[in-house]
Amino acid sequence: MSRRLTLGSFQRRNARIFTQANDRHYCPEWMVLKMYRFYSKLLGCSLGGSVRADYYLTMVLSWSCGLANTLHINLERLGNSPYLPTENPTTSSSLNEALLSMGGSIAELGETVTFFTGTNNTVFLNGIKTYLFVSIMHTCAVAQFLDIDLGDEFRKCFGKGCPKCHFPICDCGFLPAKVM
Repeated sequence: MSRRLTLGSFQRRNARIFTQANDRHYCPEWMVLKMYRFYSKLLGCSLGGSVRADYYLTMVLSWSCGLANTLHINLERLGNSPYLPTENPTTSSSLNEALLSMGGSIAELGETVTFFTGTNNTVFLNGIKTYLFVSIMHTCAVAQFLDIDLGDEFRKCFGKGCPKCHFPICDCGFLPAKVM
C-alpha cells in the first residue's frame, strides 16, 4: 500500500520543480489551456483511445497546482474558505458525468482567469479559487472512477524532478518539442 500524498505536498513539490520555469514561460491563461489540453487527451482515453489516463490526470492536477502557485493560492487552506460551494460538486453518478463536470469547471476557471488578469479584481480571484478547487475535486472524482491513485502517478511522473529534463528544478520549462 502506498503512502498518501496530500494536495499541499503535491503543490509544494510542484512549486519546487516548476516555479522558475512557469514564471519564465507561462501566464495564468496559458496554464489553464495546458489543463484543458490534458483534459482533452483524457477524453480520448475514455473513448477507448490511449491507455495514458493516469498520466493525463496527473498533468491536469500538476497544471492546477502550477496555477495555484503562480497566483499564490494555498490549496491546503482553500478547503475551509467561505467562497467554496456548500454542496459537494462531485456527486457524479458515472464517469461520463464526472468528465463533463471536470471540463465545465476547467472552462469556467479559464473564463474567470481571463477576467482576473485583465483587472486583478479580488472578486475574480475568489472565483478562481472556487473553480480551481472544484476542478481539482472533479479531477479526483475522475481518478476515483478510473481507479487511479494520483499520489502514485505523481511519484512516477515527478519523483525525480522534471519528467522531461530530469533536473530536480526544471531547466527546460517542460515545453513540448512542437507547438500544438
